[in-house]
Amino acid sequence: MRKTIICTDNVLRIPLILLTLFFCSCFSQSAQYSTAREDVSQLSNDESPKSELITDNEHKLDNGVFETEDNGEVRDEFPDIFLPRRRVFAGKEIPTPKGLSIKGQGKGVELIWDEYPLQIEGFRVYRDGNLVNKDSLITENRFKDKPPAYFLEHYYYITAVLPERIESFPSDAVLGTAFKFSGRGTESEPFIIKTAEQLSNISYSLDSHYRLESDIDLGVPPWNENEGWNPIGTFRGSFDGNGHKITNLTINRPDSNHQGLFSTVRHVEIKNLGLLDVNINANDFVGAFASRIIRSAIKNCYVTGRIVGGNRVGGIAGKSLSSYGAIINCYNAASIEASGEFFGGLMGRARYSGIINSYSIGELIFDRSNEAAGALVGCRSNSRVTNSFWDIFAARVTDSNGDGKGLKTACMLDKETFTDWDFDEVWAIGDENGEKTYPWLRIQKKASDFNYPGYLPADELYVYTKNNGHI
Repeated sequence: MRKTIICTDNVLRIPLILLTLFFCSCFSQSAQYSTAREDVSQLSNDESPKSELITDNEHKLDNGVFETEDNGEVRDEFPDIFLPRRRVFAGKEIPTPKGLSIKGQGKGVELIWDEYPLQIEGFRVYRDGNLVNKDSLITENRFKDKPPAYFLEHYYYITAVLPERIESFPSDAVLGTAFKFSGRGTESEPFIIKTAEQLSNISYSLDSHYRLESDIDLGVPPWNENEGWNPIGTFRGSFDGNGHKITNLTINRPDSNHQGLFSTVRHVEIKNLGLLDVNINANDFVGAFASRIIRSAIKNCYVTGRIVGGNRVGGIAGKSLSSYGAIINCYNAASIEASGEFFGGLMGRARYSGIINSYSIGELIFDRSNEAAGALVGCRSNSRVTNSFWDIFAARVTDSNGDGKGLKTACMLDKETFTDWDFDEVWAIGDENGEKTYPWLRIQKKASDFNYPGYLPADELYVYTKNNGHI
């Protein structure tokens, strides 16, 4: 019988060999990782932003200084950014993408960068440290993005992805959509408007809340060029003029509808705002503050200038519809010229709406055979006009299809005329020298030139009546 001889030396030698191979492998990996750290640390600033390789194989961009592509301003307080997992091979420098720039703002931005020097699978784009193109790599050197929040500063950077999914260090960061509003856009902390550009940018966030903190002149390029102001709409937030003025609102679109500072306002309150020297030429649904108001209120506002339109034209708004469409404590001193139907000093057509404690002294210019006109409202249905007046001499009409009361100029200068008006908090009348004025809003601080009557008309002054007679 053959015996099996077991050599104990060989039995011991096998596990020793395996153990030796294991430690050699670990040492090799450790050396490779150490070499990778050395290669990364030796990259120049031109090759990579200030970085360090984290032991869990993540990259961390430290706080650094970056230049915006927008206006050259330097921003030095970027928050820490953590990038996804990546691989760096020892002894192999991976170029950093270069030339990243940004165009546009608000609803859309476009990123553009230089061609990459190596063959790659594509690029990754990061917004505020988060990967944007999660589903696929970008194969061109440009990318269009629609940020979710239009009034926040978003910063972008990109990485290149090489074969075997090796990812480069990130490019330098650029800022986008930096409208630089203060506030949060809420009712308690509204966005603050100080410039014409910021006013225009309301179009990028139509359901936010805003407060005006300075007077704005729209009588300068580009706001007064060609067709002029582009109406904001459809607006669903709120706008507090805070007693300030917007001057020289210019709109030149004689064939376009729904023209005004705002196009349509829905479930909105616009208050404490003056529009001075407007120059609006449009077609249908035309008003200085809004073309249409739906379940909205315009309060403590006033307008001067000239408004030209076709149908549904008003000094404050073109048309209101649905319940609680209201004009409260407002006045119009702008002339209204209309070629169609339904136009008035305050509103062209009112449906399920109200006009309260308001007046108009703006001249109405129209075909005298047209009966769809009114000193306050051109046409009213299921609506109410309360404690509201017009100057029959200034407007040159004695009738209003929407009710209200027409008075001679002398009565319009008398405080006793305006019963139930709030002359303590909202309205004032007369000036500090005792001169007579029409009522003016206390947000104005003092009476303006347009609050004084141009003249006290003689009794024989010709004005329009249904009988084309004399007052």
